[in-house]
Amino acid sequence: MSYRWYKEFTEKVREARRQCIDILRAHDKGQHDAAAALSKTLARSFKQLMALWDDQFPGKGFPNSNDIERHLRIAERVDIYDLLTKDLFDAEEKALTAIRGSSTSNESGPYVDPKRVDELGSVAENGRFDISRLLLMCNELNAAYQSRHLISVAMLVRGILDHVPPIFGHSSFSEVVNNYAGSKSFRESAKHLQESCRKIGDAYLHTQIRRTESHPTITQVDFRQSLDVLLAEAVRLLRS
Repeated sequence: MSYRWYKEFTEKVREARRQCIDILRAHDKGQHDAAAALSKTLARSFKQLMALWDDQFPGKGFPNSNDIERHLRIAERVDIYDLLTKDLFDAEEKALTAIRGSSTSNESGPYVDPKRVDELGSVAENGRFDISRLLLMCNELNAAYQSRHLISVAMLVRGILDHVPPIFGHSSFSEVVNNYAGSKSFRESAKHLQESCRKIGDAYLHTQIRRTESHPTITQVDFRQSLDVLLAEAVRLLRS
């Protein structure tokens, strides 16, 4: 899960909570017309919250959505009180549970291991190749993966495959796959990148707009292991 998403979600929860308090104060002062107007603003805030939730958890309903819709439709004092003391807390708690779960998941780690990036940095002055762009691509790949910009992930990995062949003494990645005399694990990883990763990257780069679309998942763009094998071998060659 994106921490940027969680920050935006909790900020909107706090905004809705403040709006609930303003509505309750208006009711307490007998300003029922003002409370009704504020309730319409609150309904828009909940609509934004639900849209954010759907973006992060497509197909999984917003917590207590039926109760919330009823409370917003009636919008009496007791309804606003329930929104404030129960429904908003439930939504925030479920979002926190999700962010905690994702922080312990393998999916939450970087795409390119920071140690591998450091190794690449250590051979930057190798005298044969300027690897500054490769380092930039690795860092941008990690940033895209952290933010779950998965189309960017697919494109960046594919771009790395096109960028590194000269390190292996070849002009294209297909030549690396077919002709580079690496270890068995390297050849298998390179073949996996060529046959699967490249096709997925090409699909998002070159497929034109259609009536209906499919979107990448984390599983689909996860070539971390094979890419790490490729980069490790690149580091070894640059050190030699």
